[in-house]
Amino acid sequence: MKKRLIAAAMIIFASCAKEPYKPKTSDDYSSTDLFRHGLCSVCIGDKWGYMNKKGTIVIMPDFDYASEFAQNGLACVSVDENTHYGFIDTEGKFIIDPGFIGAQSFGTDDITCVCTGTIGDPRYGFIDCTGKYVIDPVYDGASAFSSNGLAAVRDGDKFGYIDRNGRYAINLLFDRAYAFSSNGLALVRNSDEENTCFWYIDSSGNDAFGEKYDYAYKFTDDGTAIICTEDGEDVRMGYINEKGEHIIEPQFEDAYHFSEGLACVYDNDRAGFIDMSGEYVIEPKYITAEFFSNGLAPVLPEGDVKKYGYIDSSGAYVIEPKFDAAHSFTTDGYAVVCENGMFGVIDSSGAYVIEPQFDGIDGHTDKYMSMVRPGNR
Repeated sequence: MKKRLIAAAMIIFASCAKEPYKPKTSDDYSSTDLFRHGLCSVCIGDKWGYMNKKGTIVIMPDFDYASEFAQNGLACVSVDENTHYGFIDTEGKFIIDPGFIGAQSFGTDDITCVCTGTIGDPRYGFIDCTGKYVIDPVYDGASAFSSNGLAAVRDGDKFGYIDRNGRYAINLLFDRAYAFSSNGLALVRNSDEENTCFWYIDSSGNDAFGEKYDYAYKFTDDGTAIICTEDGEDVRMGYINEKGEHIIEPQFEDAYHFSEGLACVYDNDRAGFIDMSGEYVIEPKYITAEFFSNGLAPVLPEGDVKKYGYIDSSGAYVIEPKFDAAHSFTTDGYAVVCENGMFGVIDSSGAYVIEPQFDGIDGHTDKYMSMVRPGNR
């Protein structure tokens, strides 16, 4: 305990010795952009750094892990084999020294969750953008604060929700609790010896719909959530709306969230796209696919040559299959792709804006398997 307190004191002292950090502000910042504050994380060998939009390294690859930059201009990075996490600014300077054994990126506010203690005895709390604790590390687990001002925390074997003052807004009632979505609903779970059930609660902890599910996912910004039914090993996925109404009954082997009015679903081990009525707009014929963004979706067609391309909402190829791996476009109009084992960045015409030269970009490092099936996430 004495060593832990000394270490914590050293972190606080180091943070206080620096000039106060002034969070960045940007009118055009988006958390769904590839380049955030003009920077994107890249991997060279087994180390991560940051490049600009020209592909030039501006923060050297000295980190074992490097997150995207948050709205306040800070990024979470780790040194020493992912056991020491801290936060750097857009010049690569440590604003919060790497003294945590775990940390989450900042969200839209200036509070984030960090983990201190030891791997065998982790304690979770919340700091501001200077590294000062605003809620002491007293929890066995925690997630970031949602837009409604609540964060899921674990004490012992149970989860509940606290407010920004560290007071319980929803008591420790759940075996698992997830972050609130933008619509003010959160997914929770309880289990007994025979069954596990999921349901949704509101900000007061009340059951939102009065219905339990075999499995479920968080609500997304389009106002839908994926729910699942299980019959032995047969799992089927469908969709509900914010009123809890079944808009598409569970029938698919796997399912993605809706994006641009379409959702990628799997049937007979093949991917296609449905609209909000559940009707196929693009028949299931791809080995794998991902969600639409900027009017395009990456797909892997059947055939002897396993290459990824991009289709439009009619199913026509806009970018012919030629990539070893491909990911959906980001809101700033870029997509991360892989050719010959190296990652680069393309625009919506398929032209390279950054040639393939990195071992990873923006957390993507899998050079041969582009996308994870939604049910396996």
